[in-house]
Amino acid sequence: MPLYEWNEELCRAYADGLRPMVRVDHAPWARKIVQRLGPVSPGYAVLDIATGPGFLLLEIGKRVPGVRLIAQDQASPMLAIARSEAERAGLRIETVCCPAEALAIPDASVDVVTCKQLLHEAADVDRTLGEMARVLRRPGTAFVIDFDAKGSYWAALATRTFLRFTRGAMIAQDFWRSFKAGVAGERVRSAMARTGFSAVEYQQVGFNYFIVGSR
Repeated sequence: MPLYEWNEELCRAYADGLRPMVRVDHAPWARKIVQRLGPVSPGYAVLDIATGPGFLLLEIGKRVPGVRLIAQDQASPMLAIARSEAERAGLRIETVCCPAEALAIPDASVDVVTCKQLLHEAADVDRTLGEMARVLRRPGTAFVIDFDAKGSYWAALATRTFLRFTRGAMIAQDFWRSFKAGVAGERVRSAMARTGFSAVEYQQVGFNYFIVGSR
């Protein structure tokens, strides 16, 4: 996301722009994550970093009943929207307002961390990844999704065109700027390996990377 001033008006506009994309974006990623996790115990805690409107976290919650859902974001208006989306979906979430580089979450307190489209904006990637590792229990898993500098340019261009005609200029411009700011997934995999993750897997999916780190 761009480093805008995330006031209530902008947060609502952003959420409204993304909501129609949940079925083709957040839901498929949630399915991929849940399939990877397999069966989980009651009380399993999932933390979504930079949750925005909470769409990815809620899609996971719909597929894994009984998990504890924790939404983190630096913008309090986004968290208010995420709580409204959760209520609409019949789910309960906890919210934490803090920077991703300094999570206000205890050590070893969650089982899963998800992070979608944040690292290309992170001021300190290693510190952000180190915070993910810190809050994870052992064994724990982090799922990181973001724009891959080595991803498919043509897939990204087609997506920008689609967004321009279906979701408007703001969402299309934001997507394109974010795609161009992406880093290579291999670099992120290396960063995770040096910030506390014992096993890291990297997969390129279209213009994104899907990285799984284990503790």
